[in-house]
Amino acid sequence: MKNFLLLLTFVLVAALPGKVNAQCACAGTDYASINVAGWTVGQSGTITTVQYAGERATIQNTVAGATYRVASCGASYDSQLTIYTTGCGYVAYNDDNGPACTGNKASVDFVSPGGNLYSKLNVFNCGTNSTSTTVTITLLSLPCTVQGNPATYPTGQWNAYVWNAGNANGDAGAWTNNYSGYYVISATSFDTRQGQTLSTPQSWGENNSPSNASGYLGCAVGIDNHSYAFRRTGLGADGWWRLTIPTHDDESRLFVNGGQVWQHDNACCDLHTNAYTGWITSGTTLDYRVSEGGGGSHGSMDWCLMAGDNSYGTYPTWNAYVYDNQSINDNDYQGWFTETGSGTTLISDNFGTGQPIV
Repeated sequence: MKNFLLLLTFVLVAALPGKVNAQCACAGTDYASINVAGWTVGQSGTITTVQYAGERATIQNTVAGATYRVASCGASYDSQLTIYTTGCGYVAYNDDNGPACTGNKASVDFVSPGGNLYSKLNVFNCGTNSTSTTVTITLLSLPCTVQGNPATYPTGQWNAYVWNAGNANGDAGAWTNNYSGYYVISATSFDTRQGQTLSTPQSWGENNSPSNASGYLGCAVGIDNHSYAFRRTGLGADGWWRLTIPTHDDESRLFVNGGQVWQHDNACCDLHTNAYTGWITSGTTLDYRVSEGGGGSHGSMDWCLMAGDNSYGTYPTWNAYVYDNQSINDNDYQGWFTETGSGTTLISDNFGTGQPIV
């Protein structure tokens, strides 16, 4: 008796109708076509207003790597859409609750393999009818082309190179994986936030991503888990330069001539006065990096050219360079003055005990 009941239950359930989420067959009567050659992102068109379930329409000249949306939101029945190549290679399928229509009206987004495609319309479950149905298509995005070379350190501008990888610690492929593109900043000092003293026309706002910058060339990156590096050679004049970093979000690092000279790990939004001071020439490479985890994202640099040209005085004049420490460290450099030896190679200055050099 138990075995009989179990068998009966199985048979009854198996006999109940239900949705099967699988594409419908490619074969069908060809009806209507649309040519999408030369379309721009956001452009839409109507493939036909009178397609019957069981028919297929041809989408001509799609772009390989582009994303399209086909929809039958106006159907008066439970519709299905299947996208095929004209060789009947499967591309995409939707039955219910697609990206454009809720409920049982079909819509489907797909990345095209390129060339001509079929859009096959059916009534559930892969059936046919003689009901006129409007089917539309929209170009959602075109394939992007990665531009720029992160190994290039230009003169006279910053190249801001962008990667679609990173986290708050500068890990997860930051500055290495998924290079995406770049933009240019002509100013020496800048702030990627908008509405700040050092903002530039390329400032993209802390709640966006660097691919939102004006003039950006390449592929879009997400607003989180990205990284970027500002690179150039020289700052326009040889001399002692001091860097203040007004703010950064998140991980931030500075490299000079390939060596790391400053870092603030997994931190956000704080001021770093005199983050770096050094003698920068027309051949000095500079590389300021930021890696973003979640939330806001921004970087900034405020460069100041200091007095002193690092030269030697001509006898009997000495050039005296002043450091705010007993050791001669670039970050402690404060300025310079000259002293004339009055016919001798020896000079002696007494500034007074506990007095500053001014």
